[in-house]
Amino acid sequence: MDEQVNLMVSRYGGAATASGVKIYALDNEPDLWSSTHPRIHPNPIGAQELITRSTALAKAVKAVDPAAQVFGYESYGFQRLLLAGRMQRIGQASRAAIAGTLTTTSPR
Repeated sequence: MDEQVNLMVSRYGGAATASGVKIYALDNEPDLWSSTHPRIHPNPIGAQELITRSTALAKAVKAVDPAAQVFGYESYGFQRLLLAGRMQRIGQASRAAIAGTLTTTSPR
């Protein structure tokens, strides 16, 4: 991820510049990895893995471009919202680990 962000910063400038990339999205539909990429990720992603991977990616982006905003993950649709309650029960310690690193919104 840091190589991709570095390319963007080199080509367009940092997020604080007029032409820089302002926002980065983390991955696409990791909750489908076990069905779309079963050889790479055969098991469904859990909350802890999602947080760990998202935090690592967000930190990699921020290390290259501290002014950039990072958001994620992107889910595949409404059915995933049914599992959102489970994701919210990961506890304060896990949420504290990503505080200030990721821009998050919670389902209402």
